[in-house]
Amino acid sequence: AAAAIAILLIGFFFFVQQPQKVHTAYGQQLQHILPDGSLVYLNADSRITYHEGNWPKDRALELSGEAFFEVAKGSAFVVQTDFGTVRVLGTSFNVRARHVLDVSCFTGLVEVLPINHEPVKLEPGHRVYQEERSDALIRETFIPDDLRYWRRGELTFSATRLEEVFEELERSFDIRIGLPASANIRRFTGSVKLNDVEAALEDVCLPMQLRFEKQENGYRILD
Repeated sequence: AAAAIAILLIGFFFFVQQPQKVHTAYGQQLQHILPDGSLVYLNADSRITYHEGNWPKDRALELSGEAFFEVAKGSAFVVQTDFGTVRVLGTSFNVRARHVLDVSCFTGLVEVLPINHEPVKLEPGHRVYQEERSDALIRETFIPDDLRYWRRGELTFSATRLEEVFEELERSFDIRIGLPASANIRRFTGSVKLNDVEAALEDVCLPMQLRFEKQENGYRILD
């Protein structure tokens, strides 16, 4: 009996220590409730990992991709990425960690700790992101109520490399897009609605003087 109890305890301990992993595929978005009641909205091709047994005392998770957080009040809430760490209490904010770190604060106060940079504190309506070519930190302001993020079915870009713009469209629509070499150096500023793939491609291609054609396995962008 004692041996059986020991085995059960070991099994329970092993189960508790296993990290919880939540991820989305291309073309998928997902809402997930964390152990403390905080909400995470995962964008396409994104992943969070956390140890449920550590909550609510240690509210920490790892993020790869993009997610919007609505954090319940409590102890410090930490989002760790390959590009830096975000630390908050009760607040709502968006984190994008793909090529660089990009954080926008909607409510409360957000502390951003980018790798190789000093910590930055963000109030509502403030955003900080790393400039990919120089790794400089860029700070901007926005109106939280007017900002149309991916959760509202629209992507917003500011001087973003075309290659990265089309990568986001690939994730959102679960398609493949062939790109010309010029996509590596050209930059796009504007908004793209996600209700129709060809309309989204036109929103990007027309101002950039590009064309696109449909292929069997997706689309091809033409100079």
